[in-house]
Amino acid sequence: MDTRKIIAFTGHRKLNISEDISYYLLPEPCKFLWFELEKEKESDFISGGAIGWDQAAALSVLSLTKPDHKGKHNNLMIAEPFIDFWCKWPEFMKMNYIRNIRPYAGKIEIILKNKPKEYYEFAQAYQ
Repeated sequence: MDTRKIIAFTGHRKLNISEDISYYLLPEPCKFLWFELEKEKESDFISGGAIGWDQAAALSVLSLTKPDHKGKHNNLMIAEPFIDFWCKWPEFMKMNYIRNIRPYAGKIEIILKNKPKEYYEFAQAYQ
């Protein structure tokens, strides 16, 4: 029987794209998270991948765990809500996710195969 612990991270709120999201990238929240995760680095992790807490958690896991020979961190799974869910993010956040997080996750699981109607309504509000 597998007795590994699974730790999941997510946060959900309506994010105003113009909102200052730099707080989530500052060392203090990440330092706390990193300190707590260091005790659990043999566990498996699931993150939603969204801007803020999800990305801070994913980056912390990537920094604390060792990749396999292909550069993948097999103990990190990203549970993306739907295809291209990041497409309306500011460019620097999109590139951070696409270049620094997504390629290194052991597994990417896309929850919904189609974009939900609410996504289109949300996207229209910020155009």
